[in-house]
Amino acid sequence: LRVTAGQFVHVTATQVQGNVAIRLLLPDGKLYAEVDRLRYEGVEDLALVAAAAGDYTVEVRDGYTHQPARYRLEAVRRLPT
Repeated sequence: LRVTAGQFVHVTATQVQGNVAIRLLLPDGKLYAEVDRLRYEGVEDLALVAAAAGDYTVEVRDGYTHQPARYRLEAVRRLPT
């Protein structure tokens, strides 16, 4: 995701079948956050306000069950108001 400094980002992974974990990496490649709260169908999400502009990376991985999963990924970016 290309993000500008101060921009709000909200990433959601809707687990349709199975379990996933989502990770957000900063432009320098360091891990910002990893989320795997639900071990069943539902929505995993994370948010940030970007401290610096750059390309942020979203990774979706198998979650707790280590089984194939189906999911819908959405990323919303908003400028501060």
